[in-house]
Formats: sequence, structure tokens, C-alpha cells
Amino acid sequence: MTTTRIDLLRHWAIFVAVAEEGHFGAAADRLAMTQPSVSQGLRRLEDRVGLQLIDRGARAAVVTAEGRRVLPLARTLLRDAEHLAAEAGRIAARGGTLECGVAAAVPTSAVAGAVAALAASGARVEARRATCPRIVDAVGTGEMACGVVEDPTPYADLARGRLHRLPRVLLVPAGWGPSARRRLDWARLAGHHLVTTPRDECPAAHDLLVDLVAARLPLPRVVQVDRAWDIVGRIAGGEGYAVVDAAFARASGLAWRALPREFDLRLRAVVHPERQTDHAQRDVRAVLDEALAAAARDAVSAGTAVGDCDD
Repeated sequence: MTTTRIDLLRHWAIFVAVAEEGHFGAAADRLAMTQPSVSQGLRRLEDRVGLQLIDRGARAAVVTAEGRRVLPLARTLLRDAEHLAAEAGRIAARGGTLECGVAAAVPTSAVAGAVAALAASGARVEARRATCPRIVDAVGTGEMACGVVEDPTPYADLARGRLHRLPRVLLVPAGWGPSARRRLDWARLAGHHLVTTPRDECPAAHDLLVDLVAARLPLPRVVQVDRAWDIVGRIAGGEGYAVVDAAFARASGLAWRALPREFDLRLRAVVHPERQTDHAQRDVRAVLDEALAAAARDAVSAGTAVGDCDD
């Protein structure tokens, strides 16, 4: 094995091409190189790593036993290099964009308020819908600057903001009677489906919701749909009931029932503990907390919140 400095990425690409094509000439065509350059490059790589990777025959190039063990690793290296280049290009294209992950359950009004608050410093802000686990992972790695997720969520080592509660209602078909803030008749829901968005969006919060319903209605039957607005169609068609943002109470063809506070939508901001400030040195977590608190207050003042009720 030599210590000669070579472009290892380029030379591993030569090895992979020869191994996959089975011929130096075909590999040269694939790499837009001359055949002697391919042969010399492979030889330099073999000298560098101290292994014979290819048996050179008169009519074919055959991967050796050592080469077969190395080939999957070389392919992974090249794929990772391509991914790195693409990701670097994406980051460069975005420039100074501040990316904020947003859980699907976060109301549009709250998303708008959060984006406006983050952009107040002059930053370009991009809100990206994602599952809660994905947001936690992306904020942890630095792919996202911050996020708004449902609570509870496993937060790993992220810094959490305050807990913000937005009222939710029980959405039922209009045929079940006029909307009211009276006591819920949970027994009437027996035999009907609890319609929810996918559990994968926020597993812990989804499980908490099902547990809250199960405490009042044993063994609820759960049906998952792709999006929040798909719930409206299911309920309007008489297929079940759902716990949703209070704004859905305005939808025509539906009725609602008030829910106790433990059914509130629970939201938190998350940031990385070592990356809590933006380019203007503002505390991003505090900015999001203020925006989410305002969204909760606005929901109440606009009359979209229906308040507490008896169980």
C-alpha cells in the first residue's frame, strides 16, 4: 500500500465503473475517459489501498473477492458524495432562508403568525409541513432552524418553548342535531368511527387523543385519513366524529360539541439549544412563543374557541 496522494472519490468511481461494466473500454466510455487512463487510475487505487480489486483478463475485467467486499462500500461513498453535493447546492440556493418545521395539526392562522414574527427581522422564512418526529430530527441536525410541534412529543435534546393550548371541538354530522355547548352524550358515539389524521404525524399526541376518547368511550374505532380537510368530508358523510381545531366548527353541513380543556390542541416551539438566535440575535424560541400565544388569544377573541364544558 502506497501513501501517494490521489483523488480517492474519482478513483473509487473508476473502480465502480469497471466492476459494473466488466470491461475497461465500457468503463472508459461511461466515465468519458480514455481506456489507458481508466487502467492507470484503477492501478493507482489498488496501490493506495493495498488490494487487488479487479482481475484483468483478455476479454473481461472481473471483480476479485476483495473487490466484491469493497464494492458496496464504494457505491455508498459515491451516493453519499452525490447527496452531499445536491444538499450543498440546495443550501446555497436558499441562501439565508430560515426554515421552520410545522406540524400538520398547527392551524393556518398560527403558521402565518409564526412566519410573520420570524420574518420581522428581515429574514426570508420558509414554513415546511412535516411530521413531529421529522421536525425534531431536522432541528437537531440543523436542517431546520426551529419548529412547532404537537405536545406531547419526544424532544430529544432540543430546547422547548412554553405550552400553548388552542381549543378543539367534537365535530359530528349535522343530522346529529344543532351545535351546542351542552353536556356531551358520549354514549351516542358508540359504534361510530373516530376519524383522525395519520398517527405518524405525531404518534404521542395521537395516542393521547385516543386515550382521552377511550376514557369516555371504551375501545373507540379509529379511522385515519390523509389530511385534516379529509376529515370534514368523512364527517359530513355521516361516517363518524372527530376532534378538530375549533375553526372547523364553521364548516357547513356539520355540527359541533364543546370539549373539556384536556382535549385542547397542545403546541410547543422547539429549537436547538446551541442555535437559539437568528441573524438579528433574536431568541427564536421566544419569538415563536409570542406568536403562538397571540394565535391562542386571537382564537378566543374571534369566537372560534368554544370554551370549556362538562364531561
